[in-house]
Amino acid sequence: MDPVTRYAYGCGIYWNVVLWKNLVTKLLDTSPGDNDTQLLRDLRESFQDYMCSNPQLIKKLKELLVKQRASLCSA
Repeated sequence: MDPVTRYAYGCGIYWNVVLWKNLVTKLLDTSPGDNDTQLLRDLRESFQDYMCSNPQLIKKLKELLVKQRASLCSA
């Protein structure tokens, strides 16, 4: 298992490892002359495309955000 995949699994990122591997690899392998705005735009689009590909993912995300908000507001 390569280091990026190991990192993804170590962080508990078990779903769509390819998507997370792409994120970690691109963020770690940037150079001073790279177009960071375009890089971030491309990464955002890849996550957005993934989320929009399955309405259940959006539903689950909304549920998790409600839980997070409740947890943060009660602290």
